[in-house]
Amino acid sequence: MKLKIILACAVGAGLLTLGAGSARAEVDEISTVVNAQLIVKYTDNNGKTKSATVTSKDLVTAIGEDQGEDFSGDEIVYFEGDFYLANKHGDLGENLTEDDVIDFDFTVLTSSNHEGAHGSFTDSATGVVDFEFFSNGDDGGFLDEENNELAFEDEDAPYTGTETGAATTHNGKEKITVSEKIGISTDGFDFDVFDNGDTPLPIFGTITFSGSGTITPI
Repeated sequence: MKLKIILACAVGAGLLTLGAGSARAEVDEISTVVNAQLIVKYTDNNGKTKSATVTSKDLVTAIGEDQGEDFSGDEIVYFEGDFYLANKHGDLGENLTEDDVIDFDFTVLTSSNHEGAHGSFTDSATGVVDFEFFSNGDDGGFLDEENNELAFEDEDAPYTGTETGAATTHNGKEKITVSEKIGISTDGFDFDVFDNGDTPLPIFGTITFSGSGTITPI
């Protein structure tokens, strides 16, 4: 029995990956790495419009700054319904979902499934996501974002996702590959880039999830 797309088809159960990270198979579940590529627009003190790039590494740095911890070298991963910080060995640390650092709510708009020979399959879905990131944890929602080093939320952000499974091997294993993308276009705060007081800055780009792992189909 194939895995369902964790973010797309699991009816709000959660996400999978965010782009360019390697996935790991752990207890027949795939742990995937978050990859954010965002742009922050701001007007400097001389009145010039500038932009800065925000990556997954910047998300981790902001969490560490707000929480007084050194998380350098850690990654944000999704595993079994929650987001975590994970070290270079893949050991899971802080649960970012339980601590209200990352939250999302997914609505499926379309989905399709194709089953091939020997257990192979392709599942695809589109939808929208309510996505939140608060480096210090969500304490009061959007109006409290200025108390976070980096914070933004986007309602109805467009989502696309595909999950494929190769034919089951002779030893009962199956290679699963996932590719997902959320488009971000919203306002938020990034005080590492520019201290704009309580006026939010435009933030846009993508958060992608992709990876693969070998599982034993249930």
